[in-house]
Amino acid sequence: MTAFNPFGEEIEYNTSETSEETIHDGGGGRVDKEGYYHVNCFEVTYQPGEPATEVDGERIEAKLPQAIVKLKVLNGTEVSEIGKSIYHTLYLANWEDKPTGQMKPLEGTRLAGLLGFCHAFGTVDGSIFGKQSIKLELGMIERLENLTAIVKIQLEKATRKTINPRTGKPYEPRHQICWNSDAWPVGHVKVEDVPTDPDGPQYQKSGEASVDDYGGL
Repeated sequence: MTAFNPFGEEIEYNTSETSEETIHDGGGGRVDKEGYYHVNCFEVTYQPGEPATEVDGERIEAKLPQAIVKLKVLNGTEVSEIGKSIYHTLYLANWEDKPTGQMKPLEGTRLAGLLGFCHAFGTVDGSIFGKQSIKLELGMIERLENLTAIVKIQLEKATRKTINPRTGKPYEPRHQICWNSDAWPVGHVKVEDVPTDPDGPQYQKSGEASVDDYGGL
């Protein structure tokens, strides 16, 4: 197999969404300051759960189903972070027994946190809460794209124990959304003073309830 050549004559690229003016708007990189930010979800990637397997005698651990949510800062309490990105993982199941790879549905505060995050962006409304039985649908995750909300970014409080395979050292604490409950609809009373981008995509309120009303992780 020949190596991919990004400069091959047969390859064409699309620059219709860029211009000489916007290409130098700045930004880029990951948010590295604590604060409250008006963000736009520009990409969601759903990853189904995977059972534990064994390959060539080596055990491959099971993986929870999850969604990787990529956010871009439109405005916020630290203007230097405008244009930077935030990566957040939404776990869509919990461990019943991690060593054996057995999973179970989300419940309690973890379920409330997931629903609260989606509610902040407007993909679920208040009618989903207070019910004895509900169904989750993938659309509540997929519809996050191109919607906005206010999120709180802070430095991880505890150093993660996961080892970086490239350095052999623990990963450094990151600035991130530490809890799913650190998200609010644009205009919510708790974040009404956070600067927003009036020209950016706007969240359309889907209900009066907020993530804070339900707690969550």
